[in-house]
Amino acid sequence: MKWLNVSRDGFQRLYYFTSSEHAISNIEHQRLKVSEFSKCNDIFEAGCVAGDEKSFRKNHRKWREELDSEIGLVCFSKTWRNPVMWAHYAASGAGVCMVFDVRSDHLHKVIYEPSRKVLAEGDNLPKLSNRTKVEDLCSIKSSKWRYEQEYRLFVHLRNEAVYCSVERRRECCGARNIDCLPFIRFGVGLKLAGVLVGSRSRKNPSDFIGLNSPVKAIRTRPGFNTYDIVLQRSRKLQDWSGSQ
Repeated sequence: MKWLNVSRDGFQRLYYFTSSEHAISNIEHQRLKVSEFSKCNDIFEAGCVAGDEKSFRKNHRKWREELDSEIGLVCFSKTWRNPVMWAHYAASGAGVCMVFDVRSDHLHKVIYEPSRKVLAEGDNLPKLSNRTKVEDLCSIKSSKWRYEQEYRLFVHLRNEAVYCSVERRRECCGARNIDCLPFIRFGVGLKLAGVLVGSRSRKNPSDFIGLNSPVKAIRTRPGFNTYDIVLQRSRKLQDWSGSQ
């Protein structure tokens, strides 16, 4: 499967886990959903800094609320072989892993730390207008998440490259409308290369081919001798049979 190992200069080959249904919708509409920090599964998102002062905690809560209205994120992994990622993000192997080439200069590699940083007296959280400092701070997570090998694509919600599921996106996202679902479109800096279909997915690789994108697709399976997810190389076993 040569396409899976092809690398492009200036790009990172990364993996996005999701359900089969969401993957089909993403390919049909050429988009990925942008996540809110407050709705991510890590309760400590944007919380790598700590402080004992009550005033700090109050300011931090307000800062995180404002962050949600300004910046979102799309999360990728450096690996598709980890069964824990399939379990947590791809419907326990019934989903898929979308293969992307993402521009390296658009990405932040997540840094995993064993403890939270305590701000020195007089230090403040960065202003949301200071994009570099905010994105650096939001790229730090607990070392307990290290297995994810995560890379992040930060998305500024008022950017014209972002669109949402309701009309008047600019007002919607800025007001944190409950119906707002922001998306970022595929493009030069975010190119879909293929789809890895989970061993438990009832969808077949052919279901992902020709959906408004010339992508490759192949089924995966549990390794015979390791705890890794590997490619199902048998052509006879690409379609769902219920016995994978």
